[in-house]
Amino acid sequence: MIYKVSYVIKNSKQPGAIINQSAPPEIDSEIQLGAHKCQIVEIEELLPPQGNFAYLHVTCQTLEPAPDAGDSE
Repeated sequence: MIYKVSYVIKNSKQPGAIINQSAPPEIDSEIQLGAHKCQIVEIEELLPPQGNFAYLHVTCQTLEPAPDAGDSE
């Protein structure tokens, strides 16, 4: 099975990514998306599996501040 996964980072200007994977993503696992190290917080099936493909949408949150983030105090 090939998983076509759409990743979005909550509260980020980073556009996310669409990645083909041989294993499905898992809640609480970590992934590097561009300059962001992220944790997966939500996974949704976009469509029922079609042949050898599954389509998923993943929402992540950053684990560390973005390199251009400043203090807001």
